[in-house]
Amino acid sequence: QIPPDAAPGDSLCFVVDGIELELCVPEGARPSDLLEISVGGSPVSSSSREEATVEWNNDEVTRVPLANDKTMVLSQQIPVRKEETKVPNGDNADGTHAMAWPAGLQLVNCIQESRSSDLEQVIKESDSILELGSGLGAVGLAMALATDNKTKTICLTDCHSAMPLLEHNVQQNQHLIPPNVTFHTRSLNWEQQDNEDAQKFDLVVGSDVLYNVNLIPALVATLKRHAKKFILLATRWRKPDLERRFFEDTNECVDWKLVDLLTCKLSWKDYGNPTNSESNAYFWRTTVAVNGILKPLAEISEEDTKLMCKEEHDAWERLQIQVYVGKVKVVADDNEPNTKRTRVDS
Repeated sequence: QIPPDAAPGDSLCFVVDGIELELCVPEGARPSDLLEISVGGSPVSSSSREEATVEWNNDEVTRVPLANDKTMVLSQQIPVRKEETKVPNGDNADGTHAMAWPAGLQLVNCIQESRSSDLEQVIKESDSILELGSGLGAVGLAMALATDNKTKTICLTDCHSAMPLLEHNVQQNQHLIPPNVTFHTRSLNWEQQDNEDAQKFDLVVGSDVLYNVNLIPALVATLKRHAKKFILLATRWRKPDLERRFFEDTNECVDWKLVDLLTCKLSWKDYGNPTNSESNAYFWRTTVAVNGILKPLAEISEEDTKLMCKEEHDAWERLQIQVYVGKVKVVADDNEPNTKRTRVDS
């Protein structure tokens, strides 16, 4: 809490978990205001839950702790013999599929911890699940473990050149997939889809799929083609003014609801919107540690991110990730008044 005699620009010193930190009072802050501070783990003002600790090693393997003392092992490259050479990508892939991205890992945590009754209900009601941009396969594998012994079909997809690594990770985690789950992979190019391939899935899942804003129209078309009932989306905001276009383009046919409220409670309409006072307050009053020194989220620069330790960088990432559930709207069929169909027009 900001002391009565403090003013914007003043430095406040305090100790958290034995570490001395310095905080600069941000512009617009007033005495008695509460500042949310993020240092390493979750924001101090959030609940005391434990995030899964992700471990990396020199073999480019990511280990993700799961429920019931299980561990997901994800290779970031396919092991090759020394005499072998890697085959170049054949479809202009940018290599993003070969990384464990924070948005995906946060979505894994949400699924594992059942943080939201809405999310839990969506998974329960979805017998068929399609993941877009599966990458290493973390989210799809986590979804398989959340099936509650109910028969389900889960399909993981990515671009053609990403499939060998995705299939490798699925194979080495095969022991985690329950027998009630039919699990398979396939390539899916959002921009070049077969008109005959319009299979509907109860739930379509994606994490960090807005990073390339040029692909938003293709992503929207893909969701309209395949989403039958629900969409689950973990969004890592980078350019909110451009990424908001996705939600605007789908808002007429999808009801979006924020389901992970442990970080930022702003709606997609407000997050990063410079004309919204609540968004401005969030970015100025939420602070992140940079090499032990607290700075408002609004002032974090690219240079600051290079100075962050891993824990500080993870905390900074989490503050910019939101998880949404979308319910696909249905409308009456013009030719059959007593029936309904999924709305796909926007």
